[in-house]
Amino acid sequence: MYRIKGQIYEIQDSAIILSKKYLTRKLLKDPQKLDLIAIQIPTIKRIEVRINENRNVGIILGTFTGIIAGGIISASSKETTSGMLGMGGFEGIGNIVVGGCVGGCVGGLIGSMRLKIPIDGNLANFKKEEEKFRKYLIKQ
Repeated sequence: MYRIKGQIYEIQDSAIILSKKYLTRKLLKDPQKLDLIAIQIPTIKRIEVRINENRNVGIILGTFTGIIAGGIISASSKETTSGMLGMGGFEGIGNIVVGGCVGGCVGGLIGSMRLKIPIDGNLANFKKEEEKFRKYLIKQ
C-alpha cells in the first residue's frame, strides 16, 4: 500500500483522476502541463480530503476567540491591580497574547482535520460515498 497525494481533478466510472501539482488558474488553462494520474477504484483503500481554507479560518477564529477569552480572564482577575486598559496591567496583555496564541493553534488543528472516506477497493462503496468528495473536484 502506498499513498498518493494530489488534488481530485475528475471522477470517472471506475477511476479517480488526480493532479499531483497544485492547480492554479494558469495551469487549468493549459491541461497539457497538468501532472494527472488515473487511479483505479479497486486499488483505493480510502480517500482523505483536507481543505486548506478550513485551517486558515480555524486559525483566525481561534485567535480571536483566544484573545477574547484572555481579555475576559484578565478583566475578571482580582489579584492584579487595575492598570493598562483596565485589564490588570501588563499581566493582562500577557493573558491576551497567550490566549490568542493558544486559540490560533487549537483552531488550526481543528480546521486541518481530514475527511476520511473508506473505499476498500469496492466500487459500490465508492459510488455510495462519491457525493462526499464530489464538491472538491477541480473539473466539474
